[in-house]
Amino acid sequence: MFIRLEYNVRLFNKFSGKHEMGILNKTVLIITIITILFGYGFTNIPNYHFHHLNVSDGLSSNSVRTILKDSYGFMWFGTEDGLNRYDGYEFTVFRTESNNSNSISDNFIRVLYEDRNKNLWIGTNDGGLNRFDFRLETFTRFIHDPDQSETISNN
Repeated sequence: MFIRLEYNVRLFNKFSGKHEMGILNKTVLIITIITILFGYGFTNIPNYHFHHLNVSDGLSSNSVRTILKDSYGFMWFGTEDGLNRYDGYEFTVFRTESNNSNSISDNFIRVLYEDRNKNLWIGTNDGGLNRFDFRLETFTRFIHDPDQSETISNN
């Protein structure tokens, strides 16, 4: 393409009596092309806006230990004082309830993981492992029991 363009310029210059482009004109042309190409590329960069979330926004604790974005688009924050689900507008906080075996087993959240079946798994500090049921918004607890060999190895 560049060879054909150069040939056409030379042919035009031969018949029109004009001299070929000078070095300065070629430099200006190259700089213009590069500016257009790079300028177009930079205009397509998305403009991200970050907002710092904290307890005044509804987060249960400013000590966030783990963060996960699930396949449904929710942001999950594991803190030292509960599991927090953020929908982009408000938080829903899940804490342990002593009289409810379907609540999360411990408030100190260490790790979050979503498996390929879209199950949310929550690892806690002293309460073992929990699986969140999205439909019922309840938790199934997997806790170590030294008297049962088929339980998890530790909490």
